[in-house]
Amino acid sequence: MISDYKKTYQEMATLIGEQRTSKLFEMVKSTKYDFSMRLYSKQYCEYYILKHKDHTEPRILALELGYSLRFVQDVIKEKRSLPTNYDEGTITMNKYNGIYQLFYDLFGERVVNLIYDNLRGSTVYFPSKLHSKEYAQKKIAENMDRLNVRELAKLTGYSERSVRRMINEINDDE
Repeated sequence: MISDYKKTYQEMATLIGEQRTSKLFEMVKSTKYDFSMRLYSKQYCEYYILKHKDHTEPRILALELGYSLRFVQDVIKEKRSLPTNYDEGTITMNKYNGIYQLFYDLFGERVVNLIYDNLRGSTVYFPSKLHSKEYAQKKIAENMDRLNVRELAKLTGYSERSVRRMINEINDDE
């Protein structure tokens, strides 16, 4: 249930769903990411500009890619044309900047666009715990009569010391 997640993961689950959030958690926990204002990598933009320069205006290219008109004009001026030995089938560049590429690799373009529309320009810290303390306490209370501290720690993802502390809090409340 989304409400059982820590706040950051609640927001992600709302955007991309619980199953994808669990997969994302395994990849990014305890990490801070900057969600760039620019979705596409410079290398991809240069390729895109050169490929479309003959039939699309530079200002349109700048709008499509989220880069300045000056950047587009400089690429056109400096690079003249795509290499003659270029083959689209062997393209090895990342299309997206930073964390957006990870989202693309994991979940595809639709999710990348959702994330970009909602998080661009933000810095997000992904906590090392997926579930909230309240959820962990609920799970501990439900299982503390049949599982030992080590098993409860494994179940909740919290340390044995934290589990003991939560057990004491649960016992004090009763």
